[in-house]
Amino acid sequence: MFLSYFPVIGASRLFLSSLVNYRNFGTKRVVQKRKYMLKILHPEEKWTEKANHDGLFDKKDCLPKSLLKSSLIRRLLNSNTIEASDLVSKIAWDSYKSDVRGVRWHPSGSWCVRFIRRNHEHNFFVNCSCYFRVEQHGFFEAKRLAIAYRKRLEQEYSELEETWEKIDRKKYLEKEERKKLKQAQSIEERFIASSTVPEEI
Repeated sequence: MFLSYFPVIGASRLFLSSLVNYRNFGTKRVVQKRKYMLKILHPEEKWTEKANHDGLFDKKDCLPKSLLKSSLIRRLLNSNTIEASDLVSKIAWDSYKSDVRGVRWHPSGSWCVRFIRRNHEHNFFVNCSCYFRVEQHGFFEAKRLAIAYRKRLEQEYSELEETWEKIDRKKYLEKEERKKLKQAQSIEERFIASSTVPEEI
């Protein structure tokens, strides 16, 4: 009777070990990479501008696609009536354009600011989304605040990059100084070892 429990215990242990193996299924393990593994040249972001040639229009001159995500504007543009065409002609569509990167009109009735930066070497990641509501600030004031906030984020990030460069330069100089000091100590030790004469017995 007592010996009959052993297969059950062994099976339960096997089941628990299989649970441990399959516990992390569907999850992603985050591994922090070391700084020496990430010392590579990262390609800098480039803003490509489409010129008006070959029948294509300028990218900066087109209206944002987010305008069509608003049901009111979409119905206004799709309805083929005289009243709708009169209303469309009275709207200042150019005010919805933004020539600043990362600032666009959002269908919720606000100006959206997006700022994404990744620096793996210094383990610094920024993913900022900020909305300036027209209901609270007004249309043109919200646009002005969004552009100013985007430029402020760019300025702060550029200052942070300069600080990183100074810190890296300081660490490099300290490393070179320690290396020279170590070499000088090794040369001195070899000179002392070679200058010592063994005593005659």
